[in-house]
Amino acid sequence: MANVIAFRPKMGIEVVRAMAKKLHYPNMSRFIEDAILEKAHRHIQLKADPKAQKFSAEVNQALLKYLGIRLVDPNSKIGRTMHQEAEDMRTGKVKSYRWKGSLKQLFDDAKHHRYVRPEEK
Repeated sequence: MANVIAFRPKMGIEVVRAMAKKLHYPNMSRFIEDAILEKAHRHIQLKADPKAQKFSAEVNQALLKYLGIRLVDPNSKIGRTMHQEAEDMRTGKVKSYRWKGSLKQLFDDAKHHRYVRPEEK
């Protein structure tokens, strides 16, 4: 008998079944196996091919620019503040928000967070 791995998708089993059916897979195991192999292949290809790495970085930068997000290296003051805020969330002094799996949901949740400017609420 083959080894069995439990799989509990965050998006719900019915959504995964519907995707597998829409893509004409004979069963769920085949769909999940193909998804894992595709992810592994993509990861290996990115690590092995510098052109793929460069392309991936360019796409990432374009996406960040489109979303209006700018990544910067924190200076010591910002670093201390970030560590203090993370500690406050860990200890429960400040409410933290759980990732819901989509940027829209994340940004909607962030509007209620204390770091958002009033005009963005």
